Amino acid sequence: MRGAGPCWKLLLLVAAAALNACGGSGSKDATDGTSREAQPVVFEASDLSIYEAPDDGSDTARLLVAGADYVANSENLSPDRKFLYTRVSNGSGGYDVAITNVKTAVTTQASHFTNPTSNLFIPAWNHAGDKFVVAADGDTEGVFEYYLFNADGSGQYKLPLGITVSVPASQGEDWSPDDRYFVKSLISSIKVYDVVNDTVTSISPGAPTGAAHLAQGAVHFSPDGNYIAYQNYEQSVGGDPAWQVYTVRPDGSDHELANGGLGGIAYISTFTWSPDSRFLEENVRHRTDTTYGGARVLIGFNTWNVTADTAGSRSKRVLTTSYLVGSAYMMRLGCYNYCQFHWLEGSGARMAYVSDHESYSLYGEENLTDVYVYDADTLVTRRVDRTGQPILAVNSILGGLGGSAFVFAAYSVKITGGYTGTNYFVGRIDAPAPTALSDRSMNTSLSFRAFNRSHDKFFAEYRDTTGGVGAYSLVVYRGDDPSKRITLRGPESNGIVSQGELHPSDDGSRLDYIRSQHVFSFDIGSKIETSLSGSITVDKIIG
Repeated sequence: MRGAGPCWKLLLLVAAAALNACGGSGSKDATDGTSREAQPVVFEASDLSIYEAPDDGSDTARLLVAGADYVANSENLSPDRKFLYTRVSNGSGGYDVAITNVKTAVTTQASHFTNPTSNLFIPAWNHAGDKFVVAADGDTEGVFEYYLFNADGSGQYKLPLGITVSVPASQGEDWSPDDRYFVKSLISSIKVYDVVNDTVTSISPGAPTGAAHLAQGAVHFSPDGNYIAYQNYEQSVGGDPAWQVYTVRPDGSDHELANGGLGGIAYISTFTWSPDSRFLEENVRHRTDTTYGGARVLIGFNTWNVTADTAGSRSKRVLTTSYLVGSAYMMRLGCYNYCQFHWLEGSGARMAYVSDHESYSLYGEENLTDVYVYDADTLVTRRVDRTGQPILAVNSILGGLGGSAFVFAAYSVKITGGYTGTNYFVGRIDAPAPTALSDRSMNTSLSFRAFNRSHDKFFAEYRDTTGGVGAYSLVVYRGDDPSKRITLRGPESNGIVSQGELHPSDDGSRLDYIRSQHVFSFDIGSKIETSLSGSITVDKIIG
C-alpha cells in the first residue's frame, strides 16, 4: 500500500480536476461561465455591532467592532473592503480615528491629536483603498485641517495645504484615477496635493473671467486624470451671482471657463465627465433669455470638448436652443421643466437623457417626458420609440448596461392629477424600441436595484400589482443580452429584500441582500441562497 501512494495522489488530483470542471468545487456562474467572486460582507447588527460574514458558507459571522466601542454612523469601509474606519471617543469630549483590519478583526487607534476635543468627518478614500484623507481640528479647536493616513491607520500626516478653515469644507474633494493627486475645493481656492512629491498646487478660482470669487463647489477629476473640473460661485461683471464651471490641469495650467458662450447667467447645478474624458456635460439653468418677453428659466446642457492641445482651440458646443410652440416654451436638445442626463458607461461619448421638450408637439400635452440617446461626437439625437410599450412619462435614467444598452424607469398608468405604476425598461443605444422589465402593463413598482461595478449586469426586485394582488420577483439583466432577464427568485407574495439595497459583487456573479433582518448571499450561477449572518439580527450592509 505504501508503494501505491503516488497512484492514489494522482487519482485524487484527476478527480479534483474533474470535479472542478463540472462545477463541483467552487461555484460557476451559469449565465456567463465566470467564477463566483469571493467577497466577504461587512454588516451592522441591530445593536450597532459590526460583523464580517466570510465567504465560506459557514454561516458564522465574526465580530469586528462592538456597538459600544465606536461612534454610531461613523463606519466607513475602504473600497477594497480590507479596512473599516470608525470614530471613537478619546475620553475628553473629542474623537480619534480607529481602523479595524477586516481579516484579523484587530482595531487600532490611528490618530494622535493634540486637541482633546478634536472632531472628525467622513474620510475620502483613494481608489486603491490604501490611503485616506480626513478633516479634523486636531491641533486647535474649531480650526480644521486635512490629515493623510495609510489604510491601516499608520503614517498620520497633516497635509501642507497652507490653509485652515473654521468649518470643514464640504464643497468637494476627489482623488485622481491613479491616486497620485488629491484635490480639495475650499472656500478660497482649489488645492491639489501631489502624494508622490509632497507638494501642493494652489489654484485661484475665477481668474480666467476676472469675476469676483464668492465660494467653491464640487470638484471632479476627468476619468483619464488629465483635467480637474470645478464649480465656482462668482459675481460676474454687471451681473448676478452665478455658478460657473472651469477646467484646469493638476499643475494649474490650461485654466479655462468651460461654459463660456452661453451669455447672461448660467446656473450650473451638476456637471459630469464622459467616460472617455473628451466631453464635459453641464446641467444649466439659464435665466436671462428674453426672446419671448421677460426672464424665464430654461434647463439644458452643454458638451464641451476638452481634448484639444491648447486651451484656446478647445471646442465649446452650446447645444441649447429655444423656440415657442403654442403656449408652451419648448427646447431642442434640452428641456423646459424636467431634465436628467446620464453618460452611458462603456459607450464613449453617448448619453441618455430625459426631456419634455417634444411633449406638446407629440402628445398635445405639456410635461410628458421621453428618453433620448445623444452622441456628443456626431451631435445626433434619437428619441427612443415608445410604440407598443406602456410608457406614458419617463421618470429617470438608472445607468448604462454593457456599453450597448441602458436601463430607465417610466410611469405606465395615468391617474387624475398625475401618473403611477412605474415600469422598468432596457433600451438599446442602436435599437428603436425598449424591452419592459415587467411583463405586465399595470402597476409595477421597484423596491431595490443595483448595477455591478462594471455595469454589465442590472439587478432589481420589483413588484407587479394587478387586481390588487402583489407579486415580488428578483431578477437580473445581462448587458450582452439585455432583452433576456433571468429570474432569481419569485414571483412571491411577500417582499424578497426586506431592507437596505442590493449589493452585487464586482463581477456580478453573486448578490448580497437583507431578507427578514438577516444577510443572504445569492449565487447567480447555481441560484442557491446562503445565509451569512446566522442568528444575528441585521440592520444594514456596510459593504
